[in-house]
Amino acid sequence: MIVSAPAKINLTLEVTGVEDNGYHTLDTVFAWLQLEDSLRLERASCTTLSILSEGVSTELVTSDGDNLVLKAHQALQRACGKQLPTEFILTKRIPAGGGLGGGSADAAAALFGLNRLFELGMNQQELLEVARPLGADVSFGLVGGMAHGTRYGDLLEPLSPLRPLLERELVLVFPGIPCPTPKIYSLWDQSQNHVSRGASRKLLAATTAEQMLALIANDLEEPAIRYHPPLKDYKVAMEQAGLEAVCVSGSGSTLFGFLPEAGDMDWVKQQLSHLGVGVTTTRLREDRRFELVS
Repeated sequence: MIVSAPAKINLTLEVTGVEDNGYHTLDTVFAWLQLEDSLRLERASCTTLSILSEGVSTELVTSDGDNLVLKAHQALQRACGKQLPTEFILTKRIPAGGGLGGGSADAAAALFGLNRLFELGMNQQELLEVARPLGADVSFGLVGGMAHGTRYGDLLEPLSPLRPLLERELVLVFPGIPCPTPKIYSLWDQSQNHVSRGASRKLLAATTAEQMLALIANDLEEPAIRYHPPLKDYKVAMEQAGLEAVCVSGSGSTLFGFLPEAGDMDWVKQQLSHLGVGVTTTRLREDRRFELVS
């Protein structure tokens, strides 16, 4: 069985508060991308994980118990009360540590695939209960498409596709420097900017691409730039190349920008070639998790 593990971006990300336990509460709109990892699962006598790569570094991707695929596997075994020996073969296409939720997408694919492979009969809500302790991005990976996330980003409301944005190509710039999520939130705590205040609600009420693009914002972008200042230069270069709504995804370090309707993607990529960082193109995708298995 092969399960798709799509990358995600946050079209909006507002930090709405900090709880006494130190957890940050969020209001965010998640969106899946066509860029994806893939996870092959086969029943086996013991559980193993192999990592393959297609065009990205796997230096930060381990095959031991720290990998979210194996953490998801352990969590599901505890939830169902039995052993699920599986051979996992993970093909990475999503850069690690870039704010695109690659590891979380892989974990969600593992939960979904194991449920099918071992005929556990768990529904989406039951799988979400297993996923939530693993992180909000894992929960989103079990919903897919587009979703509105609140609390820690793990309370999810599936959304109808924002069709004007589905028609636009996206450029992703990978600086190759991971932004540790706890550090970025720590930096946000020092300034507590709210550039994204109310953006999710306004985005979901917008009707045109122009209105939607004007509302894309991320409260974590400023602390990500403070952590890795060259991100500002990359953002300026992307804007000068004509990309719209250029923004950091999640806690960084990946930046995304939308190609204008009359834009020339080859020209844009040529303009960005001097940056010396990874550049790729993709689109938003509208299918959801329970539609992706082969």
